[in-house]
Amino acid sequence: MMQFAVLVRKMAEGNRGRKRSMERDIEKDLIEIKCAAKGQEERDNMFTFSVLQRCYKLVSELKKYKDLEEQGKLLKLPCAVGDTVYEVQESRGRIQPYVVIAVHASECGRLYGWELKDGKGFYSNVNGFSEYAIGKQVFLTREEAEVALKKSGFR
Repeated sequence: MMQFAVLVRKMAEGNRGRKRSMERDIEKDLIEIKCAAKGQEERDNMFTFSVLQRCYKLVSELKKYKDLEEQGKLLKLPCAVGDTVYEVQESRGRIQPYVVIAVHASECGRLYGWELKDGKGFYSNVNGFSEYAIGKQVFLTREEAEVALKKSGFR
């Protein structure tokens, strides 16, 4: 187990201060983890070998996500389908909760489809909201919506 800790420390020290791309760091880490795992397997140190195999799998998965991010294929969404969002309806002086039912991405931005939470309330826009409305009319928490409603002069 001590050799594993030394390996991790060396990998961390080797990455400090270097201005290399994340992809190259990950590739190097994968090679180092694979070599260390092979060495542990040859020594019959199966616990450390098993830990290194899991590390290799996790770093490989990280590499896939980083590759997708670099290709612009990884979306970071502020909310997901099934989340509750809160719309400040200033004209009614109320907060309307909705459930996100769809996410649409296009060159113009992302649009979120919604429906009334528990089927109660009033729609201001039946279709949903644009990502640009988040933090202005639509909020991710009820607390944020309450603050916005107070600032608008209600409650």
